[in-house]
Amino acid sequence: MQSANLPKPYHLYQFAEVASTNDEARRLAQEGVPMPAWILADRQTAGRGRFKRTWVSSQGNFMAS
Repeated sequence: MQSANLPKPYHLYQFAEVASTNDEARRLAQEGVPMPAWILADRQTAGRGRFKRTWVSSQGNFMAS
């Protein structure tokens, strides 16, 4: 995980790979990391969208929550 500086009060957490940016956002919030936050991943392996549809996003696409 890499954290970058954004204008207050926002935080950015960047990952090479996550299962789901939504799951990662939930995990970070439960750990008490500063919010609000953007979760950015180079690759997502178990993403999901509307109607619980799933997808795999390869590196090079934009995946964030």
